[in-house]
Parts: sequence; structure tokens; C-alpha cells
Amino acid sequence: MLQSKKDFIKKTPFQKHSLTVTSKFMRKIMNPKSILIASLFLLMLPDFSFAQIGPPNNKKEYEKMYNRRIRQKVLNRVYIPRDMAEAFNELNKKIDDSSKKKFKTVPEEMA
Repeated sequence: MLQSKKDFIKKTPFQKHSLTVTSKFMRKIMNPKSILIASLFLLMLPDFSFAQIGPPNNKKEYEKMYNRRIRQKVLNRVYIPRDMAEAFNELNKKIDDSSKKKFKTVPEEMA
């Protein structure tokens, strides 16, 4: 005898339970709070990996690390200018005119 469509699609008790557990788990991990925490963790992961680099063990390692650092344009999220002229240009961009005037009026011993 032909089975009805509902009887054919019926699931066993184990299958129903596993779907319920899976859907509860998915609802739990897909909420905005969980997604935010996972995103923050992934964004901070590179910082943790750089923090694991310890001091050099010998002079050769020190020289290698030093040569790598002096060629970087950004160090610890801070821009490193190429030369003094570029450093002064960056400083002029970041300081407003009123602060420049105030600095110029300060005696040299104080500055």
C-alpha cells in the first residue's frame, strides 16, 4: 500500500531531538552578542600574536629584529616618518594654529 506523504517524511524520535538541539545551538551562537564577541576576538588576534614575540636571545637576533623595526612605516599603530622634514610636516598637520602661536610665545627655557 502507498504511504502518505506525511508518513514518508516522518522523522524518528532521535532525528527530531537532534534537530531541536541543533536549532537551539544555532539560535544561541547566532545572536548579536555572540557575533560581536567573536568579531572582537578575531580583530584582537593579531595583537595577541605580536605580544608573544619575546626579547632576542643573542646579538644576531637583536640585529635582525632591529633592522626589521627601523624599516617599518607603522610601529605599534603609530606612523613613523621617513625623515625630519616629514616629521615636521606631520606635526604641522596635527597641531592647530592657536597652539602653534602659544608655543612660539613660550620662553625657550620652558619649551
